[in-house]
Amino acid sequence: TPVTTIRAPSGEADTIPLAQDPFDPARWSGRYWPKVAGWHRLELVDVRLASPRFAKIEIYRLGKAE
Repeated sequence: TPVTTIRAPSGEADTIPLAQDPFDPARWSGRYWPKVAGWHRLELVDVRLASPRFAKIEIYRLGKAE
């Protein structure tokens, strides 16, 4: 199973559970809603491979005033 972590602007980390697509075993999906506004970093590591793949994606959650 790929390992997915999300880091909040404070540095606090949380994991996102992923589910494998029953029709396409190479596809995984998960849902996450940031609790606070600001930049969040999504870190994905696929440890199933002999040479693990690593990806980072940054997302921004708007605050109420934005």
